[in-house]
Amino acid sequence: SLLSIESVTIAEWMEARTAEGKAPTTISNAVNLLSAVYKTAIAKWGYRVANPCTGLPRPRQRTPRSAHLTPKEQTRLLDACAEGPIWLVWCTRIAIETAMRAGEIRRLRWEHVHNTHIHLPNTKNDTSRDVPLTSAALSVVQAMRKVLPRRLDGYIFGDPDSKNIRAGGFTKDALSQAFRDAARKAEISVTFHDLRHVATTRLASLHDNVLELSATTGHKTLNILKRYYNPDPTE
Repeated sequence: SLLSIESVTIAEWMEARTAEGKAPTTISNAVNLLSAVYKTAIAKWGYRVANPCTGLPRPRQRTPRSAHLTPKEQTRLLDACAEGPIWLVWCTRIAIETAMRAGEIRRLRWEHVHNTHIHLPNTKNDTSRDVPLTSAALSVVQAMRKVLPRRLDGYIFGDPDSKNIRAGGFTKDALSQAFRDAARKAEISVTFHDLRHVATTRLASLHDNVLELSATTGHKTLNILKRYYNPDPTE
């Protein structure tokens, strides 16, 4: 209950999660959510309790990862992806051109793909988002329309939540592993999530300001957006 949780309990929980290898952001988000519950209980529900999260230092954030992909590396990577599952190269191309998250790509439906943008009704931040399509991104979409078979369920790659292999789709882990194998074959040290760094950095020059860029990429705060913007010093 709210009355039985103490600061030391939360601190021990954070230490345990850190030892398990959980990301600092994941741990901090959980503690912040608990803190919000206490604030609501105190302000709106009349609970006479102290917020045990107040004053607790959150885990120190890891050094932001910097990811780059040269044109030659991108060509090698896409060639390697083309040798994997049929969906792998298309997921990779979409990620490079739009900065969309893996979960957003896996859940794409044709009804939400237009010639000007891709509509995402549900995102990681529990909000909808419209992702503008550059000419390169539109070329990927047009190629997908010609190559990929249309499914009765409306999904581009298959139902991402179905456990029936006939329903198509693939898990986030399956995507990460298939991409990891392709990157290894291409001799490039990059993860699928790194493509979000690459795409965000490339898309920055096409936007007038950081607010427009964050609207495209779906980053909730500018501090998070800054972690994904990795310009080359030579630029």
